[in-house]
Amino acid sequence: MKGKSKKLIRKYQFEDDSILINVIIVCNLVLALLFFLFSLDKTYFDPRAQICLLTGLIFLVANKYYDWTSVKINVIAAIVYLIILLLEVLYWGLPNSAIKLNTNGYSKGFMMELILVCMPYVYIVIRSILIAPLINIILSAMRNKQL
Repeated sequence: MKGKSKKLIRKYQFEDDSILINVIIVCNLVLALLFFLFSLDKTYFDPRAQICLLTGLIFLVANKYYDWTSVKINVIAAIVYLIILLLEVLYWGLPNSAIKLNTNGYSKGFMMELILVCMPYVYIVIRSILIAPLINIILSAMRNKQL
């Protein structure tokens, strides 16, 4: 009886972890949308917007047709995500800020300016943190294979 309930708990944990893949989808699509909003004229040529959009769409399709139970495929997905992130940072660096900080003294919107100047760093942090659901699903799939 104890083993059966443990198996059921791990199954529910795996289902919860596989739902977290939606976080990758939503965050990447929102990041792509933000790129589209900040520069409509040159967004189509911005590789970061294309990468975010493509990553979100790939994980959307994968989440629809793949059940996330294979540890090997999950590891490959995580490695590919990390490689894409590293190539993005190495080739294109941080994205440009939407505005430049006012150096002529303080303005009325100093906090907003500060937030917008920090956005490129926030972008990279968000993209880096999005590997966590993939690591979580890998560990969860490994636990399910052990039972």
